[in-house]
Amino acid sequence: MSDESGLDLSSWVESAKDAMQDTTMMLGLDVLDVEQKDESPAGLLGAHIALIGNHCAVQLGVLASREGSQRLAQAMLEAEEELPEEDVADAMGEIANILVGVMKGAMVHLDDGLKLGLPVFVDGRLEPLSDTPTTSLVFGLGSTSLTLVLSVGKPNAQKAA
Repeated sequence: MSDESGLDLSSWVESAKDAMQDTTMMLGLDVLDVEQKDESPAGLLGAHIALIGNHCAVQLGVLASREGSQRLAQAMLEAEEELPEEDVADAMGEIANILVGVMKGAMVHLDDGLKLGLPVFVDGRLEPLSDTPTTSLVFGLGSTSLTLVLSVGKPNAQKAA
């Protein structure tokens, strides 16, 4: 069932898959497989960024293992040497920005008030509220994987109403 308010998680999942294809191509990586899971991953680090609109609030986490984050940052920065943690955090934040920017462009027809938040780098686990529809997409990228955690709900102002 389609939800024209932008709250339909499955529409955002498809948008995330398409955005990931575009982003990995830009990084010179290939998506070999994708698996959808209902649980939030543990033991990963990465960037989280919000996309808030008039009708929906979306939280996107772009996560990988420490080694995977290093590989993704090296691909983004076209670096062969190991990068310092600050550069890895910045690169993961930029990957999150790119992904959510592509998703915003694809989903603006559902909510023309969508605005990007600032990425926050997290080395730990964030848990969505129990009533927030959430899913994880694990993308196999050859020697590493990248996990997108996607939560879709109503903006806070609408929850209080």
